[in-house]
Amino acid sequence: RERESIKKVYLAHVRHWPPYHEHRQTEGNIDIPLAPSRTERIKWEVLPVAEGGKECKTFWKVYEDMDKSSSSNEEGATENTPTVAKGITLELHPITGRTHQLRLH
Repeated sequence: RERESIKKVYLAHVRHWPPYHEHRQTEGNIDIPLAPSRTERIKWEVLPVAEGGKECKTFWKVYEDMDKSSSSNEEGATENTPTVAKGITLELHPITGRTHQLRLH
């Protein structure tokens, strides 16, 4: 009998995502170990596994680039009108399930 599993997928809107906007990557993995903060009870921090951090992985890919999907000839826009970056939507797949993992990644 095949075991059923739940796969969680989240969408996140960001104005700037360095792997995409600076390096043109459309998908990748975030592998940053996390641990409860040593100084503040309700916070988390990046901490190497050797120092007590726990493995924390998220797969991401670009779901939509709103700057590309919006028309450059929007009503009322002129050649000299400055454009405001609308950002992109990321599809996030947490591989591990750490508390606040997606917020920190």
